[in-house]
Amino acid sequence: MIARMAAGILTDEQIRSLGELLELSEQSLAEGKLTESRLLGAEFHQRLVNLVGHRRIGVLLSNLSDQIERFQRMVERIPGRVARSMQEHRRIYEAVAARDADLAQLTVIRHFESFLKDFMTEHRDEFSA
Repeated sequence: MIARMAAGILTDEQIRSLGELLELSEQSLAEGKLTESRLLGAEFHQRLVNLVGHRRIGVLLSNLSDQIERFQRMVERIPGRVARSMQEHRRIYEAVAARDADLAQLTVIRHFESFLKDFMTEHRDEFSA
């Protein structure tokens, strides 16, 4: 919902700031700094939420912040996941920048599904019993 809204309301300057953040994250990844890249990726998500300014979603995510951070730390341990997340963030950014609300929403859904697939594959033993 946030990406859908962002595609319709963000200014060019706000979109540029997202792009700059994304570039920093991609640069960190290229330099092998997985933790830094992951943290910048988390900031990408948070900045989208902050820029859209949807109060209820902000409160919901704030209430879940500990759990979200826990999952984000786990992402770093999944081989290739940080790189895939950066590629997915790039696609989200491009959809928002193109002002394509439908594509922005779809790319976030695909990002989430991709994360869940990788997470469940990596942790399948913990969930089978």
